[in-house]
Amino acid sequence: MRLVRVISGIFIALLLLKPFSVLSQDEFEQNETYCNPTVNGLPRPVGISFEYEKVLDYKIKTYSNVEDYPDGMGAINHNRRLKFKLKLPVVNKDHFKFAMGFSYSHEEFRFESPDELDYPFYQSVEDKPLKSIGSDFYFVFPRKNNTFFALALNLSINGDYFQKDVSFFDYLKLSAAPIYGIKKHDNLIYGFGFAYSYVFGDPSISPVITYMHTFNKRWGVEAVLPLEAKVRYNLSPRSFLYAGTKLRGASYHIHLDEAILNDNGTVELRQSELKFFVSLRQEIYEQIATH
Repeated sequence: MRLVRVISGIFIALLLLKPFSVLSQDEFEQNETYCNPTVNGLPRPVGISFEYEKVLDYKIKTYSNVEDYPDGMGAINHNRRLKFKLKLPVVNKDHFKFAMGFSYSHEEFRFESPDELDYPFYQSVEDKPLKSIGSDFYFVFPRKNNTFFALALNLSINGDYFQKDVSFFDYLKLSAAPIYGIKKHDNLIYGFGFAYSYVFGDPSISPVITYMHTFNKRWGVEAVLPLEAKVRYNLSPRSFLYAGTKLRGASYHIHLDEAILNDNGTVELRQSELKFFVSLRQEIYEQIATH
């Protein structure tokens, strides 16, 4: 029921974002083309991506609010992540665009000296495969002026699932972001909306401001604040250099074996981190579009 209420609230909020306007005949005749929700200089959308990430050596401290279960402290030797994403256009019309995606990620925590761990929670998390399988849905509704609506939805199951006596809905997570965008000209777009996500660790709703600005043939900015901001340098029409920062969050339901926590069935592991990055993007294949 909570999932249904969240989805209903998102669509109601999206409708409330829509402004109503009365146009004169001359204004109506001038707005015969739909808004193109992109700016000059952007790379083509990525169809397939594979990411590998390894974070080395950091401390961890755990605070417990479970009776008779102590706090803990340890050291992570490395945190490894693998992620695969597939995105395909389904409908690409002037008045409506729809794309679907699939994602799979695998994350593991490795502790220093795992054989010497004496904290039960760390013993359970050590080398445990934390998986996420998700589906993404992207909707864009251009209007016959300089505005558009966009909605991104993600449904995923996160954790060490396929455990006995655990409900599928315990692992189900929803993220959503409706946006109302304004295109000032071919080099500038900004928008306003909100995001329901786990990016801050806990499920929360936060305001979102999008900003895409191409300053000249080489430089541009792409931002979804406060989630991500990056500077783009166009090395060539098919090569792009990025530098920026990104806020990442995740939530996993984990089955624990120790007797003290076993009555709870699963516990939820939530994490949030701020990353700084530099990346090089090279286009290999021409874009495949559907109409």
